[in-house]
Amino acid sequence: MVNWADQHEKGKAAEILIMDAMSSEESCCENDEHGNGKVVKYAVKKLSWESRQLRKIKKKLDKAYRKRLTKRAKERILPRSEAEEKSERLSPTEFPPWALKE
Repeated sequence: MVNWADQHEKGKAAEILIMDAMSSEESCCENDEHGNGKVVKYAVKKLSWESRQLRKIKKKLDKAYRKRLTKRAKERILPRSEAEEKSERLSPTEFPPWALKE
């Protein structure tokens, strides 16, 4: 469960929980001993338009999600790293101004 500082912050999180506000991911693959491709990690493409406050809230939500995973799920989750290039995804229409970079 997320430990929100106040109800206002919780309300802000609810405003931005839409698919168009999520970062893009790119699969990073390697071949196994049989030559079959296998996803080994994800490169996360940051959104060029997201504000620091939005990133902070998303990080808090991700942390709460990881904390609630079972031990087995934690062992199976693939690592994520920051991609060099930014996502080409545009900001959602009618998105709260506080969530957009100035």
